[in-house]
Amino acid sequence: NRKTLFSEYVMIANSCGYFVYDTLAEWYYDTFDMGMVAHHFASIALTGSTLYEHYGGCAMVNGLYFAEWSGPCFIVRWALKRQNVETSRKYLYAVTLYSIWYYWSRGIGYSIALYPIARALNIPFYVKCIFMPALLLSYGWMVLITAMLWKTLPNWFSDSKKIEKSNWWISGRKFFKKYTKDSPWVYFTTLMIAVFTWFMPLGIGYYCHYVDNSWGTR
Repeated sequence: NRKTLFSEYVMIANSCGYFVYDTLAEWYYDTFDMGMVAHHFASIALTGSTLYEHYGGCAMVNGLYFAEWSGPCFIVRWALKRQNVETSRKYLYAVTLYSIWYYWSRGIGYSIALYPIARALNIPFYVKCIFMPALLLSYGWMVLITAMLWKTLPNWFSDSKKIEKSNWWISGRKFFKKYTKDSPWVYFTTLMIAVFTWFMPLGIGYYCHYVDNSWGTR
């Protein structure tokens, strides 16, 4: 609820500048996909609106803090994948650690952080409206990460080919293929998962701003 500090403005400006640069680089090298478009423009909108306003900097810095916990493991996983060692134990460890940190930071940490943000009366409501849908992207990535974990599961076993031919693994693989392709099912399931951690905080924020100010926090 306090005003954004100068140090927070510096951190947020650095993040916003990176996303602008990365967006231009993705456009120049023609490597954009819809996931990247949604992620980058949501991030620019979120950091840009926080830079414009006098309040919300603390919430933005905390949000970025939770969002980037999984970053180091993601980089290690990406580097190992580029080396074509996806069946190695070190790759499996990197994928597993990346997934655990992502579930914890984005799925739990960021979700919990939304509730005090929602009750903060000094943070403009339109900024909260950007904060909440940003979580939807995180849940979409969680579905993809779970599918990635399932795909690498046979490599934990000595006879991976046998696991890949088993009915239980094939059934799971078909399930994740269905729910991670660009189809209405992806958006439906992601939205259903995010209902309580997206609409509920947004509803709380609306209630504090426009219905009963005494329930909010200053």
